Amino acid sequence: MQKPYSWIIKHFLVVAACLLATACSPKEQALPTVMVIPSATPPATMPPRATLPPTWTPTSTWTFTPNYSPTPSPTITFTPQPTGTPAPTIERGIGVIAFERSGQQAGRLLSDIYLLDLATGSEVNLTQTSTLKSAPGWSPDGTQIVFAQTDEQKTNDGIYIQAVDGSQPPVLVVKGVAAATQPDWSPDGRTIIFQGDVSGYSDLFMVNVDGSKLVQLTNTDRIDESEPHWSPDGSRILYEQRTNRSSEIQANIIVVNAACVKRAGNCADGTIVGRGQDAVWSPNGQVIAYSGPAGTGIQVCIMSMDGSNIQQVTHERFGGVADLPSWSPDGSQLVYRHTSAEGEWELFVINANGTDEHPITNNPLRENDPAWKP
Repeated sequence: MQKPYSWIIKHFLVVAACLLATACSPKEQALPTVMVIPSATPPATMPPRATLPPTWTPTSTWTFTPNYSPTPSPTITFTPQPTGTPAPTIERGIGVIAFERSGQQAGRLLSDIYLLDLATGSEVNLTQTSTLKSAPGWSPDGTQIVFAQTDEQKTNDGIYIQAVDGSQPPVLVVKGVAAATQPDWSPDGRTIIFQGDVSGYSDLFMVNVDGSKLVQLTNTDRIDESEPHWSPDGSRILYEQRTNRSSEIQANIIVVNAACVKRAGNCADGTIVGRGQDAVWSPNGQVIAYSGPAGTGIQVCIMSMDGSNIQQVTHERFGGVADLPSWSPDGSQLVYRHTSAEGEWELFVINANGTDEHPITNNPLRENDPAWKP
């Protein structure tokens, strides 16, 4: 028989054991309120971390396919804004024009003699050398060109002749005359007259086409004689004379008997027939074309060989200049240099009566000294 207090002790031990077991088990507690951010909550089971390769290599080539029918892009050309007058259309004609084209090329100032076929518009660079060429003139039979040449320092001046077919290199005719330029062939094809510098002033010279017998035709004190031209029949010489180069833009236009060439220094005593510059004979020798002040600027004009019957041919406006005329073989037209108010040089052709004026060149470089093939 158990003692009464033994049951009490046994019961106490059972209760104590239960209390101890309860204290060692986790109690159910209320969780605090937490704002859950889905992207920040890890999944119940984290997948293994992928290992990236050190360098990404594409497995295929990505190609863009447009959703339209592709068209090649056109070449874009900058066209200056018009100044009020649309660009004229280049017109064709008959004959061949020799001229100088100059400008900066590859950082250097270069100029060459070109030939322009008016019927086709095709051009040929006749000289193609790295020097400065200017003032082309035709031989009477139209097979050769005489021109002036110098270098950038203008220390190697000369007059050359070259066949227009390019079959032979240029032949040096004049050397040793400073600033030799503006050559003109005699009608008989034997001699060439030109201008050169003597003691700082321009004088006239003559030489045989083979370079022999150089003669100085004028020898005036402090007076410039320049731009000589034989008359078509060879009986007279036309040239310009300036007595004061600092104040005279226009010159006296002089006509002298060609017999003066027989004696050195004898061609300065001619007759003044007008005032202007760039004077040239018409093919029949009865009319002189020149440039001078007229209307609103410098214009190409014509007059009789005695200076009468002056007529204005061109009508440049807005600061334009028309100069350096040359006659067509039949005397019905003139080619000349047109200088725009912006300073651009192009060649134009006009009828001798002042109608049908139109350009024959359109180039970013400068065209100068046109000469119509006889």
